[in-house]
Amino acid sequence: MASRDFVCKACSNYCDIKEFTIEGQKSYWGDKCSDKFRKPSTTGRKPVIEDLFAFREKVIEELTPPGTAAGSRLRIGLPRAMSTFDRHPFWHRYFTELGMEVVLSPTTDHKIASDGVEMALAQPCYPIQVAHGHALSLINSGV
Repeated sequence: MASRDFVCKACSNYCDIKEFTIEGQKSYWGDKCSDKFRKPSTTGRKPVIEDLFAFREKVIEELTPPGTAAGSRLRIGLPRAMSTFDRHPFWHRYFTELGMEVVLSPTTDHKIASDGVEMALAQPCYPIQVAHGHALSLINSGV
């Protein structure tokens, strides 16, 4: 395996790209726009699950359907961001077993992202800024 670092100048993001070469196949990581370096797979194999992201969203929505009011139960908000969202099935089960109602923040949109960028005091990476927007969304919804 070989690797190299370079700066992509295909757009105004100037991303720091990491190129890996494994058995003659090149893989690129670190680009924000995905325009230049993300190519469709050349394996010719059909995926087991056609759209893994849509499948994941469906499973999570089934766990936490929107608008499931639980009356006087304690409510806890889980941001749809970072590792909290990655481990949502665990946290959902954990908190519901404790008798709490789990409220998931809305899907990321422009407002959540821009609110997060505005709210972050420092200049963390963009995913952290978006996570701030999800936390603010939960606070604003009364959770």
